[in-house]
Amino acid sequence: MGTGPREMSWIKDTYQQFNIMNVDSIACVTGKPISSGGVRGRAEATGLGVFFVLREFLKIDEILKQAQYVLRSLILHISFDSSPWY
Repeated sequence: MGTGPREMSWIKDTYQQFNIMNVDSIACVTGKPISSGGVRGRAEATGLGVFFVLREFLKIDEILKQAQYVLRSLILHISFDSSPWY
């Protein structure tokens, strides 16, 4: 959250420093610039992937019912609690 290509490149570089022998270490982070091993046209890959997974996950009726309960509880808690929740 709140990271851009520069930060994602830093994360990839740091991961590679600690995992020198891992040949897949360049793929450990999405959202890198092309110059750091990123892929053209994939700037939105991470957030879009989370959206698709969440959308498919919530198609399961049992999970959707539980998610609705959790969201209602959270909204009630926030609306009746005057202190900040963060």
